[in-house]
Parts: sequence; structure tokens; C-alpha cells
Amino acid sequence: MGNRVKEITMDIVNAIREQLIKHDVTFDEYRAGFAHMIETQKSGEIPLLLDVFLNSTIVEIENKGSVAKIVKLEHAWRRLDGRNDDGFQVAPFPG
Repeated sequence: MGNRVKEITMDIVNAIREQLIKHDVTFDEYRAGFAHMIETQKSGEIPLLLDVFLNSTIVEIENKGSVAKIVKLEHAWRRLDGRNDDGFQVAPFPG
């Protein structure tokens, strides 16, 4: 799976680069976004951030044509509201 991981990772990097170009991101905007990611990392929230942005996509991919959608989506919500079983304790969403 090593080559596949490398290929997917490079595709993600290239997709981000394409968006930077598409939106004519300035250096100041890039540095502000980078600073935000550093602060997010310092607070230990990178795993949650990635999970929030990417988990739903993976669930969607895995559930193509599946009748088990509700179970998998419910598990994703359990993980995000702190009632998970994988060792991560996260704060629930406000509201």
C-alpha cells in the first residue's frame, strides 16, 4: 500500500496547490493560514480537524451502495462528541 499512500498524498498536495492558484492567494494570506494551522496543532486539534473535514468523505466512499450507512454515520458522530472507543477524548460541538 506504500505506493498508493504516496500517490494519494501527492494528489492531495497538488489539489491544495491548485486551490491556492485558483484563488490567487497572497503570501500574507498563506502565512495567516499557516499560522492558524500552527495554533490548531498547538491546541492538539489537528486530528479532530482532519477527522471533521475528511471522515465524512471516507464514510461516503465506503458506503456507496451500502445499507449500513446509518451505523457508520452514527459511529462518526460518536467519535466527534467524545463518546468514542478509540482512545481519543474530544470536546462535543457547541450547541
